[in-house]
Amino acid sequence: MSCLVMMGCLMSLIDWGESFSVHNEEIDEQHKKWISIINKMHDSMLSDDYMTFEKNIEALIIEMVDFTGYHFALEEKYLLKIHYPGLADHARKHKEFNDQVAEAFRDLRSGNMMLKSNFLKMARSWLVDHIMTEDKKYSLYAAEMDNPDEANSSNHH
Repeated sequence: MSCLVMMGCLMSLIDWGESFSVHNEEIDEQHKKWISIINKMHDSMLSDDYMTFEKNIEALIIEMVDFTGYHFALEEKYLLKIHYPGLADHARKHKEFNDQVAEAFRDLRSGNMMLKSNFLKMARSWLVDHIMTEDKKYSLYAAEMDNPDEANSSNHH
């Protein structure tokens, strides 16, 4: 079994499910776009010849760099709008990921051969963990702000 196929066996595509929803249509659509970029990386790693993969992965990392900047800015603006108390910590996590992506892009440009599968695993894990943990926190906060009576009544039971 080739190395590329073996790496693919360790990861599955990300399938959007309702469990990923943060109940904000614009942010959910952006998360779907991000998942699509990661899935395109995965598909390319499994199906393209080496030269095509090299070209595709570079284009997809550039797309991810551009998209994360746009998405993080929009998400942080939304968190500011809803007065989310965890905004500073959330923004720090975004910056840490941006730094990792920038470093990965520099590694790619310098020909680091280990990057491709490691970057894909890191991006996939970070996104899924971030949505399911960090983004769910602000989703719950926003729901409580929209329905304070329900939040208060559930605290008394």
